[in-house]
Amino acid sequence: TGSEEKPDSLVSTAHIGAPSRTGTISFTTDTTEFSMTGMGQVRTEANVDSSAFFAYTRVPLDLTKLSLKVASFWRSNGSNNAGIMIRDSLDACSGFIQVGLWQSRVTSYVRSFYKNRCDQDGGADMVVGDNSYSSFQGAVLELVKDGNQWRARVETPNGSQWGQSSARSVTLNGPLIYVGVYMGSYNDNVNEHTNTFTGSDLTVYQGGVQTVITGTEKPDSLVSTAHIGVPS
Repeated sequence: TGSEEKPDSLVSTAHIGAPSRTGTISFTTDTTEFSMTGMGQVRTEANVDSSAFFAYTRVPLDLTKLSLKVASFWRSNGSNNAGIMIRDSLDACSGFIQVGLWQSRVTSYVRSFYKNRCDQDGGADMVVGDNSYSSFQGAVLELVKDGNQWRARVETPNGSQWGQSSARSVTLNGPLIYVGVYMGSYNDNVNEHTNTFTGSDLTVYQGGVQTVITGTEKPDSLVSTAHIGVPS
């Protein structure tokens, strides 16, 4: 059964959409800490025009939660975002929900985007409003199943609930879905929107089983590329 299938503790990488979004991810040896650098554009209005750099593993539909602890997030310019995402597939038009830390030039906040198909606009939730960059260091981003729907949630560094979204319906057909960490931007400017995101404890929950992601499929390299959305 699905609950008996344990997800891989290693990630592959993909470029979702277009233009192609390059990036890298590396894990510190014998720890759950990672550093990710990349770029992208995550939108709810025309998923086909969204693009992102995505490091993922595939899991069965009995997924109940995905979480990640934030360490730091540096932006080069503009309005960048990084966080966790659940997708039905690597196709640009597949259903998805994500929750990410967003940084403009003046503030930081957490938002969640969700969408089901290209011909239908999705939506966005503000999960935690404007705060200083440093206040999110140590915070935990979560996507949590609520019945047949999903909520985005944030915990403070001391473990208390900081904010959560409304429950949202997301089309996830399976039998395997894609979960992991992504890099993106609200604006489509490849030259200006390169991000570096560090964190730890990227964790997949299936019933009573927890799997922490610990590395890439090929040591010291990135694997499995794909283009999700447009432009390519």
